[in-house]
Amino acid sequence: MNFDQLGQSWRDENQTVSAEEHLEHHVKTTRSVERFTGSIFRRDLIESLVCLYLIYTFGSMLFNKGLIASTALPSVFVFGVVVNVLGSVYVCYRLNRARMSTPQPKVDAPMREYVETELTRVEKQMALLRSVHLWYLGPFYVGVNAMFLSYDGFCIEFVIAAAAVTALYAFIYAMNRHAESTSMRLIRDELTWMRDQLDEKEGTPPASYDPVAAGKETLRFVLRWFLILITVGVGGALLGWWLDVDYPKRSPFDAVRWHENQPEVRLNDEWFRLVSIDGVTADEIVEYCDWTYFQKSRKRFEEDLVEVLTHMGHEPDEAVTLVVSPLDGDEPVTLQNVPMSEKKRWRIKNAARLREEKTEAD
Repeated sequence: MNFDQLGQSWRDENQTVSAEEHLEHHVKTTRSVERFTGSIFRRDLIESLVCLYLIYTFGSMLFNKGLIASTALPSVFVFGVVVNVLGSVYVCYRLNRARMSTPQPKVDAPMREYVETELTRVEKQMALLRSVHLWYLGPFYVGVNAMFLSYDGFCIEFVIAAAAVTALYAFIYAMNRHAESTSMRLIRDELTWMRDQLDEKEGTPPASYDPVAAGKETLRFVLRWFLILITVGVGGALLGWWLDVDYPKRSPFDAVRWHENQPEVRLNDEWFRLVSIDGVTADEIVEYCDWTYFQKSRKRFEEDLVEVLTHMGHEPDEAVTLVVSPLDGDEPVTLQNVPMSEKKRWRIKNAARLREEKTEAD
């Protein structure tokens, strides 16, 4: 064999090996795309079932009048529930729309058309994950926090709950971005290189998938966010423990009833119109409760009077000075050293519970 024949033989052999490598890479990429398509279908199916369950669960809350009435801000609660229902509908639509807007290529489609179609489908899924905070997390973030806010208004419990929701949603967002920047990007790069090869463009194949390296990266990602969530959870618990004060459950009244927005109290066996407690007028106390506890203002006045007065800057002692006015319109009467007891408070709470049960029965 002369040198010319040797060179030609080497080129023919090299082209054969290169063609076999390209064919092997094409088959590998095609199988990766098929697995990816299957995983997307399963994800959308599970998410759609969850959305249907959420629509049913949140939707049933709209017809539970007792649940709505038990919140401090019923309109905010209804708003949060409606947002969650609409968010569930939109998430279900958006997931299936992104998957079905570009139909799968036909079995007998040319290779170039197959690659182009699958590349479009992968890029749509990547765009979906990049904007997951807007179409997926955003509606539920607003709806869930609105429901938390509706129970007792803006309080420390709401702050802790909102912080926990924020940390959880940040983890979900980071998890989706991690998937977009690793496995999905690898499939996109493989399809892009495959398209360039079909167009006879020069280029280097993308780095092959390394399961060991990918596993280590995923483990580091999970550990980072696990520590973040643990820190937020422990921090929220410590903050709640530090700010949570166990106020005495006492009351100076034997019973409480309401005439319009004016509290009437019973002392021994006689009813009076309340004027003030330790110099704090009843109108001031009621106004504070209305602005702070909304729909639960009367409940807080009746059952948590010590806490209310303490927050107003007038922490009561074990006995208080009451100024009351008889219901027949006589001059106000000042009562000194009226004892506050837990027994009276529990009697008031039980009376309120019986009223609620009677109202629900009617």
